[in-house]
Amino acid sequence: MELMVVVVIAGVLSTLAVYGVRKYIYTAKTSEALHMLNSIAAAEESFKDETGRYLSASSGPNSYYPQTNLIPGKSKWAWPNPGHVDAANWALLSVTSHEPVQFGYVAVAGGAGDAVPNLGTREDFTAVATPGRWFALKAAADQNGDGKFSYFVLMRGEGISSGVHIEDEVE
Repeated sequence: MELMVVVVIAGVLSTLAVYGVRKYIYTAKTSEALHMLNSIAAAEESFKDETGRYLSASSGPNSYYPQTNLIPGKSKWAWPNPGHVDAANWALLSVTSHEPVQFGYVAVAGGAGDAVPNLGTREDFTAVATPGRWFALKAAADQNGDGKFSYFVLMRGEGISSGVHIEDEVE
Protein backbone atom coordinates (compact mmCIF):
# COMPACT_ATOMS: atom_id res chain seq x y z
CA MET A 1 0.00 0.00 0.00
CA GLU A 2 2.80 2.42 0.88
CA LEU A 3 4.53 1.65 -2.38
CA MET A 4 1.35 2.53 -4.32
CA VAL A 5 1.11 5.87 -2.48
CA VAL A 6 4.74 6.63 -3.33
CA VAL A 7 4.13 5.79 -7.01
CA VAL A 8 1.03 8.03 -7.12
CA ILE A 9 2.90 10.92 -5.48
CA ALA A 10 5.82 10.50 -7.90
CA GLY A 11 3.39 10.51 -10.83
CA VAL A 12 1.70 13.72 -9.65
CA LEU A 13 5.06 15.43 -9.11
CA SER A 14 6.26 14.33 -12.56
CA THR A 15 3.12 15.73 -14.17
CA LEU A 16 3.54 19.05 -12.39
CA ALA A 17 7.22 19.20 -13.37
CA VAL A 18 6.48 18.55 -17.05
CA TYR A 19 3.74 21.21 -17.05
CA GLY A 20 6.07 23.71 -15.35
CA VAL A 21 8.89 23.14 -17.83
CA ARG A 22 6.52 23.47 -20.81
CA LYS A 23 5.15 26.72 -19.40
CA TYR A 24 8.70 28.04 -18.88
CA ILE A 25 9.70 27.18 -22.46
CA TYR A 26 6.54 28.79 -23.86
CA THR A 27 7.17 31.98 -21.86
CA ALA A 28 10.78 32.13 -23.08
CA LYS A 29 9.66 31.82 -26.70
CA THR A 30 7.01 34.51 -26.19
CA SER A 31 9.58 36.94 -24.81
CA GLU A 32 11.37 36.88 -28.19
CA ALA A 33 8.29 38.29 -29.92
CA LEU A 34 7.75 41.02 -27.33
CA HIS A 35 11.41 42.05 -27.39
CA MET A 36 11.57 42.18 -31.20
CA LEU A 37 8.26 44.07 -31.52
CA ASN A 38 9.56 46.71 -29.11
CA SER A 39 12.85 46.91 -31.03
CA ILE A 40 11.04 47.28 -34.36
CA ALA A 41 8.70 49.92 -32.86
CA ALA A 42 11.70 51.92 -31.61
CA ALA A 43 13.29 51.64 -35.07
CA GLU A 44 10.06 52.87 -36.68
CA GLU A 45 10.01 55.88 -34.36
CA SER A 46 13.65 56.65 -35.20
CA PHE A 47 12.91 56.31 -38.91
CA LYS A 48 9.97 58.72 -38.55
CA ASP A 49 12.16 61.23 -36.69
CA GLU A 50 14.61 61.18 -39.60
CA THR A 51 12.22 61.03 -42.56
CA GLY A 52 8.85 62.29 -41.30
CA ARG A 53 7.08 58.99 -42.04
CA TYR A 54 6.93 55.41 -40.86
CA LEU A 55 8.34 52.64 -43.08
CA SER A 56 6.43 49.67 -44.49
CA ALA A 57 9.33 47.26 -44.23
CA SER A 58 7.11 44.38 -45.39
CA SER A 59 5.69 44.15 -48.89
CA GLY A 60 2.39 42.93 -47.45
CA PRO A 61 0.62 41.87 -44.24
CA ASN A 62 1.74 38.26 -44.68
CA SER A 63 5.30 38.84 -45.85
CA TYR A 64 7.09 37.55 -42.75
CA TYR A 65 10.70 38.52 -42.20
CA PRO A 66 13.22 36.84 -41.98
CA GLN A 67 11.46 33.74 -43.37
CA THR A 68 12.00 33.30 -47.10
CA ASN A 69 9.06 30.95 -47.57
CA LEU A 70 6.70 33.57 -46.08
CA ILE A 71 5.16 31.00 -43.74
CA PRO A 72 6.10 31.17 -40.07
CA GLY A 73 7.01 27.78 -38.68
CA LYS A 74 8.74 25.99 -35.84
CA SER A 75 12.26 26.44 -37.24
CA LYS A 76 14.47 29.43 -36.45
CA TRP A 77 15.84 31.94 -38.95
CA ALA A 78 18.97 34.08 -38.89
CA TRP A 79 18.56 37.85 -38.75
CA PRO A 80 19.36 39.52 -41.15
CA ASN A 81 18.34 37.51 -44.19
CA PRO A 82 19.74 39.16 -47.35
CA GLY A 83 17.87 36.65 -49.55
CA HIS A 84 14.45 37.87 -48.41
CA VAL A 85 12.41 39.99 -50.84
CA ASP A 86 12.01 42.70 -48.17
CA ALA A 87 15.62 42.64 -46.90
CA ALA A 88 16.45 46.14 -48.19
CA ASN A 89 13.50 47.69 -46.37
CA TRP A 90 14.28 45.89 -43.12
CA ALA A 91 17.89 47.06 -43.42
CA LEU A 92 16.61 50.67 -43.43
CA LEU A 93 15.10 50.08 -39.99
CA SER A 94 18.44 48.81 -38.62
CA VAL A 95 16.77 46.19 -36.42
CA THR A 96 19.09 43.44 -35.25
CA SER A 97 18.88 40.17 -33.38
CA HIS A 98 21.98 38.41 -32.16
CA GLU A 99 20.14 35.09 -32.05
CA PRO A 100 18.08 33.29 -34.70
CA VAL A 101 14.37 34.06 -34.37
CA GLN A 102 11.40 31.71 -34.41
CA PHE A 103 8.77 34.36 -35.05
CA GLY A 104 8.19 35.97 -38.42
CA TYR A 105 7.72 39.76 -38.37
CA VAL A 106 5.61 42.12 -40.46
CA ALA A 107 5.83 45.93 -40.45
CA VAL A 108 3.24 47.90 -42.41
CA ALA A 109 2.70 51.66 -42.26
CA GLY A 110 0.51 54.36 -43.65
CA GLY A 111 -0.65 57.94 -43.40
CA ALA A 112 -3.81 59.75 -42.39
CA GLY A 113 -6.86 57.99 -43.77
CA ASP A 114 -4.92 54.98 -45.08
CA ALA A 115 -6.70 51.76 -44.20
CA VAL A 116 -4.92 49.30 -41.97
CA PRO A 117 -4.58 46.07 -43.98
CA ASN A 118 -6.13 42.84 -42.77
CA LEU A 119 -3.38 41.35 -40.62
CA GLY A 120 -4.85 37.84 -40.64
CA THR A 121 -5.68 37.77 -36.92
CA ARG A 122 -9.03 37.27 -35.18
CA GLU A 123 -8.96 40.91 -34.07
CA ASP A 124 -10.04 43.24 -36.89
CA PHE A 125 -7.58 46.13 -37.06
CA THR A 126 -8.99 47.39 -40.36
CA ALA A 127 -11.59 49.38 -38.40
CA VAL A 128 -8.98 51.41 -36.49
CA ALA A 129 -9.35 55.13 -37.27
CA THR A 130 -6.00 56.49 -38.45
CA PRO A 131 -5.98 60.30 -38.05
CA GLY A 132 -2.27 60.57 -38.82
CA ARG A 133 0.78 58.50 -39.63
CA TRP A 134 0.74 54.99 -38.16
CA PHE A 135 2.44 51.61 -38.23
CA ALA A 136 1.30 48.09 -37.38
CA LEU A 137 3.68 45.30 -36.41
CA LYS A 138 2.83 41.61 -36.34
CA ALA A 139 4.79 38.64 -35.02
CA ALA A 140 3.64 35.09 -35.80
CA ALA A 141 4.98 31.62 -35.04
CA ASP A 142 3.88 28.06 -34.59
CA GLN A 143 5.70 27.64 -31.30
CA ASN A 144 5.25 23.91 -30.86
CA GLY A 145 4.76 22.68 -34.43
CA ASP A 146 1.07 21.79 -34.05
CA GLY A 147 -0.19 24.03 -36.87
CA LYS A 148 -1.67 26.67 -34.55
CA PHE A 149 -0.06 30.10 -34.53
CA SER A 150 0.61 32.70 -31.88
CA TYR A 151 0.11 36.27 -33.06
CA PHE A 152 1.32 39.47 -31.45
CA VAL A 153 0.21 42.82 -32.91
CA LEU A 154 1.43 46.28 -31.91
CA MET A 155 0.04 49.49 -33.43
CA ARG A 156 1.30 53.01 -32.87
CA GLY A 157 1.01 56.37 -34.50
CA GLU A 158 -0.42 59.83 -34.35
CA GLY A 159 -3.69 59.57 -32.43
CA ILE A 160 -3.30 55.80 -31.93
CA SER A 161 -2.29 54.30 -28.63
CA SER A 162 -2.16 50.54 -28.58
CA GLY A 163 -0.64 47.92 -26.38
CA VAL A 164 0.39 44.53 -27.67
CA HIS A 165 -2.59 42.45 -28.80
CA ILE A 166 -1.90 38.75 -28.20
CA GLU A 167 -3.62 35.76 -29.77
CA ASP A 168 -1.92 32.70 -28.35
CA GLU A 169 -2.05 29.13 -29.35
CA VAL A 170 -3.08 26.95 -26.44
CA GLU A 171 -0.23 25.23 -24.65
